[in-house]
Amino acid sequence: MAKLSASPTVKAMNDALAEERKRVVALMYNDRLDETAVKVLVERIIKDVEADEGARKEFLDIRREIIELYEGRKKPKTDPFEGCANVQTMITGMVCELLHSKLLPVAYNEDLTYWVPVEHTDIEQADGVSRFMKWDVRSNKLADYVDDYTHNMILEGTTVSKTYWDSEFRWVQRRIPKVEAIMRRVRAKFYTLMGREAEVELETTDYSIKYEYKKFEFVKTELLPLDDVGFPCWSVPGSDENKLNHIWHRTRPFLRDLKDKQRLGYFMNVDSVASTVESRLIQEGELQVARADAEGTQFIVNREVKLEGYPLEQVEWYGQVDIPGEGPMEMIVWIDKTTRTFLGMMPLVKISRMCRRPFVIGQFIRRAHRLYGKTILDMVKELNKEADTIHDQRLDIGTMAIIPPGVYRAASGTEADQIKLKPGVMVPVDDVNDVKWLSVPNNVLVSFQEERMLMELIEKISSVGSYQSGQESDINRTKATARGTLAIIAQSDQRFQVLGKRLQGPLARTLLKRLELYQQNIPPGLENRVLGEDGKKIFPIGISVEDLAGNFDVVQGMDTTGGSRILKREQDVQLFQMMMTSPFVLNNPSGMWELHSNVLVDYGIVDPERIIGPRPVQSQQQVKDQADIIRNEITLIREGNLPKTEMGGNPMSILQALMAYRASSEGLLLEPEKRALLDARIATLRLELLNQAANAQTMSQVAEGMQNARIGQVPGMGLPAAPAVAEVPGQVEEAAPGPSEEIPGAAQTGPVPPVGV
Repeated sequence: MAKLSASPTVKAMNDALAEERKRVVALMYNDRLDETAVKVLVERIIKDVEADEGARKEFLDIRREIIELYEGRKKPKTDPFEGCANVQTMITGMVCELLHSKLLPVAYNEDLTYWVPVEHTDIEQADGVSRFMKWDVRSNKLADYVDDYTHNMILEGTTVSKTYWDSEFRWVQRRIPKVEAIMRRVRAKFYTLMGREAEVELETTDYSIKYEYKKFEFVKTELLPLDDVGFPCWSVPGSDENKLNHIWHRTRPFLRDLKDKQRLGYFMNVDSVASTVESRLIQEGELQVARADAEGTQFIVNREVKLEGYPLEQVEWYGQVDIPGEGPMEMIVWIDKTTRTFLGMMPLVKISRMCRRPFVIGQFIRRAHRLYGKTILDMVKELNKEADTIHDQRLDIGTMAIIPPGVYRAASGTEADQIKLKPGVMVPVDDVNDVKWLSVPNNVLVSFQEERMLMELIEKISSVGSYQSGQESDINRTKATARGTLAIIAQSDQRFQVLGKRLQGPLARTLLKRLELYQQNIPPGLENRVLGEDGKKIFPIGISVEDLAGNFDVVQGMDTTGGSRILKREQDVQLFQMMMTSPFVLNNPSGMWELHSNVLVDYGIVDPERIIGPRPVQSQQQVKDQADIIRNEITLIREGNLPKTEMGGNPMSILQALMAYRASSEGLLLEPEKRALLDARIATLRLELLNQAANAQTMSQVAEGMQNARIGQVPGMGLPAAPAVAEVPGQVEEAAPGPSEEIPGAAQTGPVPPVGV
């Protein structure tokens, strides 16, 4: 254990966590209130939670009823007789799924989402912000969140999402190239080009392995269950989450999670929570032991494991708190509700420079000044229950008609359990009048008409009928032509446009919160991950807060095709036929290529370049100057790739620029593996210059040019000298862990902040 604690990997982990603790302690206000004020604050939070849960009890009961109808769950019944029909017609589920399929493409389409500047000073950054947020949507799989958000909005009528800055620590493996091995390979290639046979000893391993304990930061958006988030039921003048008196979020972490956050400086008083958990485990254990003794078995449990994995009830509360010496401040407070223990407190402005809460509340059907919305299923659920009742009655009537009840004379000597109905059965009786079957009328015409009327009402309320599900109407049959049918569908699209706009509002606010967090917390090295659809970097020379600064708004267009592949194909074909005669398109090869590409993609061709070739480059982009080539080479090195000389590149100019970059402050602070790539690239450029000289038989002229460029030579070889690797300030070279040395926590995720810190 002593050897493990002294290992370089453990030291790196402890250093990273110590640095994180310093940052967190500066954010927290855990010691700003005295003991009395802390108790008052904890009681206030608990009262807010209990009051909010009591005020919405009936609303959540209705939500649970809708969810049970959606899932097709019904309680067993014995009325009017044992084994009676208990069928779920699943109308609620049908309406929900049809609305979901119709509204999902209407609510969000990445190609129809635009970021527009609010002020004229933000116009310059608008294009970069738009491309950056498109990358954010793709890379973070935000489409999955939109899918769940749309479904929950339709099912429950109210959604609450939380967007915050999150982080985690992970062990990463770094492969650092060995400059000596790369130089040997380069020399071998050079001798081959010169036609000289030379034996160059090559190493089998060209990389050294190093492990680092790194912090990864990202924006996270999650959809919260309504049971675990609470706020006042009404808001005047509007439903702005930041103007509410309070809002809280309940989580159920384990005790080990609280201990991790206490080590990082977020929480305090975790030991008192652990002691109460221990007492609860003792009580539960005594009960289990008593049960085991009664059974004649033995109750054995690993108390330490159960203690660390015991679920708690933690409340994260947002509201105004009066801080001594600073006045009222918007604070984030964490408590353990079960034990009434204060865990920690942080000003909201520490994580949101605009002091905005991370929540977005959305309503499907809005109620004025009310924060809990309504859904179409609120109106459908009663019709669903009525349809279930009618369906059960019709089945029960059929059962009664097939097996009707009867009567018999008590003194006839006939026993009822001897009478079994089946084809051809004969029952012996003294008199045919001893047994009588009761006649049950089986007139289901009325119930059929009632059920048909219910389905008509459901179609009108939800706007999802047979046409929307892709089939001819079974209820309101029509003799309309194809154009007339499309006109009917177009009328129903008006309803979906309204519902789609209601879905787009909260979604746009969520995207704005993601942008605000990126504007405030851009982690270093993010530009290496921000890639466009073509796989190239959107910000080749780096990204900073200034690149995303400004006030922007989200404009979302409606998908006129509703996600239909056939309508999209017809639309693009019509656009192709119309635009191919335009003189502007004829003079723009790139635009003409895109028209062809869209049609091919709609017809299922995944890679249209196989048919129509690559996209033509605009004339003003065909000529690249040396500055662009040099910038691209530096970008590739930052990404960890070894660049190659592009067509039209001047090796001498590139070499001089890379030598200057190597000596710059940024070049000196490059990571070891990237600095090794820079040295290797400089060496290959020198060999390219020598190769050009050998082909042209002008070695002396090239040597003179290289001397003018102040390039040293390898003694005794006549080759350019490999640049010495300058020591990076503060860089500690560590040996890779041996086979017997374990990496602590290598397969575990480090502690995650409880909120976007």
